[in-house]
Amino acid sequence: RIMAPTLVFFLLLSALLLPGGKGCDLSWIQHRYGILSRETLSYLDSMGGEYSNATVPVPFPSSIYRTALTERLSFLSEMIHKINQLFNDNLEAVTWKRAELERFQDVLYRQSHELHACVSRKTLKVSLFKSNPVIFQNYSSESWELIRKATRQHLQRLELVRASIIKMKMRI
Repeated sequence: RIMAPTLVFFLLLSALLLPGGKGCDLSWIQHRYGILSRETLSYLDSMGGEYSNATVPVPFPSSIYRTALTERLSFLSEMIHKINQLFNDNLEAVTWKRAELERFQDVLYRQSHELHACVSRKTLKVSLFKSNPVIFQNYSSESWELIRKATRQHLQRLELVRASIIKMKMRI
């Protein structure tokens, strides 16, 4: 008997505190995402040494800026989710500072989780780096440095997508 009211209380509290699907306003994206985005870039920079001078073209779909608000939100969510997945796989060869890597992973997870709550889950077919065989050379240390560099570029572009979402929302 005592458990039922407690459960109801926690469910109500969760509904009030957690952003949810259609009811999600964009204040989290407008304010908190930017802070977490800067943290993510900072951890990415500090977990490894200098970035590689090698250039590996990893295309970013510029057409996203011409899509509707919901598609941009879905894209942002899916990209952060894919980056989060990528940096939780086959990390044996990396020589990065583990504490910084873990902080980077934690912030990515938080971004992914919060964004997931703000979008209707349309499945986007986002291919993140996998189509570029130059980057994935048996997940070697060198290939991870190229991945880290490409990830930095993508995270910077995702910040521009976020800014375009905010700008679009202000016009509505």
